[in-house]
Amino acid sequence: MALNSSALFRVMAVTLLAACASQQKQTAPVVRDLEISGNSQIPARKIEKKILTSDTGWWPFARKHRFDPVTWQADLARIERFYIANGFYQADVVKDEVIPKPPDGVDLKVQISEGKPTHVGKLDIQGLDALPAADRDVALDDLPLAPGAVFREVDWESAKKRLVARLRNRGYAKVKVDGRALVDVNTQQANLALIVDTGRAYVFGDIHVDGTPGGQVAPVIVWEQVRLAIRDQTGWTGSLIANPAILSSLSKVARPPATLRAVVRARDVDP
Repeated sequence: MALNSSALFRVMAVTLLAACASQQKQTAPVVRDLEISGNSQIPARKIEKKILTSDTGWWPFARKHRFDPVTWQADLARIERFYIANGFYQADVVKDEVIPKPPDGVDLKVQISEGKPTHVGKLDIQGLDALPAADRDVALDDLPLAPGAVFREVDWESAKKRLVARLRNRGYAKVKVDGRALVDVNTQQANLALIVDTGRAYVFGDIHVDGTPGGQVAPVIVWEQVRLAIRDQTGWTGSLIANPAILSSLSKVARPPATLRAVVRARDVDP
């Protein structure tokens, strides 16, 4: 299909711009040194991993890292965002310098004012009061957040994920956890609320073992091995909570050509 003159012009223009951009990148100054100061709480190496600009290695034939002023300005914002994620809501890049180093390089300096970290003030976990004490204890054991700890986003997200995983393993297959964080930058305190909707608990009902007709091992023998495995792994003598990990483990006991089918049913929980 032939291109008309307008389309051909656009293609040529895009190609020319790309070539110019590539040429500019190749002639941009080489970053000879990157110095971060004022960071007493977070090591420079961790900050450098969060930005795109980096200095060039000292060894011969090291790949040249070139300076891009647009990327550098974005990196300064990334530094401040990284500090916020680690609980320093008052952190600020107070000074940055681009120092020419003839004939073809620059040194970069950035100075940070970290401020004080924000700590967890209150941690309110709602929605667990109606659970059996054993389920509640498992859910709350050694969460990565506690009053007095520095409020880090990674711990906040980890606490929510752990609550979901632990409660699912206790049979609450449809559990949901929402969070609310109120950060006061003046008092450096974060008041947190985790709202848990456990839904109903589920237990395994009948567990069936299916075997290949005429197979050498009768399904009833496989079922007996499964029953013993349940007892050994969980001490179960009554209703077994619908823990996906248990079913996966029991499937390994059965092994092909035998397969397991589990009936799952909801049950009311007793506090």
